[in-house]
Amino acid sequence: AVLIPNILPVFVRGAFVTAFVPFFLRLRPAHGEFALWQAANTMLSVLLLLSLAATAAILIWPQAMINAIAPGLSLSTVAFAMDLLRITAFALVPLVVMSMLTAVSVCRQRFVANSLEGITTNIVVIACVYGGAGSVGLHALAWGIVGGFVLQLFVMMFSCRDDIVNNIRLIFWPRDPLFREYLSGFGPVLLGSLTGIGMGIVTQLFVSYLDAGSISILQYASMIAMLPIEIFATSIQ
Repeated sequence: AVLIPNILPVFVRGAFVTAFVPFFLRLRPAHGEFALWQAANTMLSVLLLLSLAATAAILIWPQAMINAIAPGLSLSTVAFAMDLLRITAFALVPLVVMSMLTAVSVCRQRFVANSLEGITTNIVVIACVYGGAGSVGLHALAWGIVGGFVLQLFVMMFSCRDDIVNNIRLIFWPRDPLFREYLSGFGPVLLGSLTGIGMGIVTQLFVSYLDAGSISILQYASMIAMLPIEIFATSIQ
């Protein structure tokens, strides 16, 4: 329920944060911001359409997606995961927009709002768990995940309010030469994202045949193992 809605945002973060920031900063002196926003807004429009389609697909075929990446789960666990997945699917669109705004903040050298993501999202998760776990169980955790991303989206919107008013638009101009140059820089990022996601899915596929809770144990172990890298990599970036 957490992994599936995050597959597309992994690519989106690569498209905006990893690929867009150097593209924007490198070409801004020669082309001006207006032309670069045309390319960025086209990418935003494409990814928003993909995220809406992905959300619809998750809501329509949750069981098929769960069985594809975790075929070893029991029928009762699959049914429960489907309920949670139908909730967490609504985090996909906020994640896409938030990734765009994160890239904008980095380009503008504003880092405070972006750095608050871990705080705002977890505050909402904790509040939902303590406030709703007794009545709705783990569904409160799923709603907390969605609510946390929505809150962080509003934080990012406030931080980027000037660019939202002046620059960010929903347009579609795929023949724009700058958009094509933007895509050419996205290729290596896409390859790296595909490799990471593929490894995660393959690992989860095998772990799903183990005891109940093994997938969660794997996810938490991976988070702890990657914590030093996340701390230092984020600081360097």
